[in-house]
Amino acid sequence: MPVLEPVGRRRERPAQSSDLHSALHSPSIACRVGQFTRLADLYQSPLDWDHPAGPSPWPREQRESFRGEVDAALEALRRELGDGWTVEDRRSYVMPGADKCA
Repeated sequence: MPVLEPVGRRRERPAQSSDLHSALHSPSIACRVGQFTRLADLYQSPLDWDHPAGPSPWPREQRESFRGEVDAALEALRRELGDGWTVEDRRSYVMPGADKCA
């Protein structure tokens, strides 16, 4: 799930629950939250929980498709929230060529 913070308040204080409630009250934003929940479930479903750091069970095409869906959902959320919010993408950095392993 992305991290949401009101712009200009980032260093002063974290978002208050009332700020988040107002932002998430919109039906379109609630739909985005559902989209991120679905993506999170999809991401976790194929993991080998006995060896989560193991090689990805997804073929390259599926990984690329998933990344594209996440990128599109993040951009849509940023547009819908507007300039008053910052949406941080906290996916960990993957070194170029890492998808060629295993």
